[in-house]
Amino acid sequence: MQAKDSKPAGTSPPKLIAAKWGKPLADAGWTAIPDTIIQNQRKLGLDALDLAILLQLAVCWWSPDRPPFPGRDRIAANIGVTSRTVQRRLNRLAKVGLISKVARHAPSGRQNSNQYGFAGLMKGSHVRLACEGRTPVTVPMHDTLDRGTLRSIIRTVGLEVEEFVALLG
Repeated sequence: MQAKDSKPAGTSPPKLIAAKWGKPLADAGWTAIPDTIIQNQRKLGLDALDLAILLQLAVCWWSPDRPPFPGRDRIAANIGVTSRTVQRRLNRLAKVGLISKVARHAPSGRQNSNQYGFAGLMKGSHVRLACEGRTPVTVPMHDTLDRGTLRSIIRTVGLEVEEFVALLG
């Protein structure tokens, strides 16, 4: 877990943030989030809980060269859900490519909290497909897809694998 007081030096709030929110709140800490993530939450396939988890990750991302690594328990406590719920959501966000997740290990071999990246959100590497009468689905725009990811997409839109294959051919 990252310590609360370990933010890099020189991260005092800009005057505009203090003017908008007041100096006490600005001094307590602030996080920059691109407006497009919030404004396109639905298009990205993010519900309120997904967005809350992404915000928790962003709060711990203090330097471009040091991805965040908050523990699931910390995120869960901050937003009022179980650690297992956070784990499932993080796994889904990673599976669809909106975030990356890398395991970290102590020298003893014991697993520490995972490290998370936002490259998928930054690249616009996904497209949200919607068709009348079908459930909308977020599809990774990758050269190849993991078999499980493809099956999940097919299942989400209400097709059987055989129906999907027939549509391709």
